Amino acid sequence: MSDKQAQLAEKLKQLSPEQREALLAKLQAKKSASNIQQSIKEKPIQIVKRQADGLYPLSFAQQRLWFLSQLEDATSAYNIAGGFEIKGMLDVACLERPIQLLIARNEIL
Repeated sequence: MSDKQAQLAEKLKQLSPEQREALLAKLQAKKSASNIQQSIKEKPIQIVKRQADGLYPLSFAQQRLWFLSQLEDATSAYNIAGGFEIKGMLDVACLERPIQLLIARNEIL
């Protein structure tokens, strides 16, 4: 038995039965938490599509934008403009695939 193990054994002997039970419960809880964390790492969380059977509340940011849009008439203050230039031949199918995936993953589109 190593020196550290002997010290630990001596400390455990000094604990009352109630303290030993409390220590055991804490160790088991820590082990359970560790097992849960490990299972989360092993199994990625799947995002489940919700049922389209009702209205859903707006997020705080959506509420804020709606409120501001009610205060101001048509404004482009929250629009972000951008563009890019394509040189050469455009592979339409190659461009269409990611756009279709984006649309499929975002029902609002």
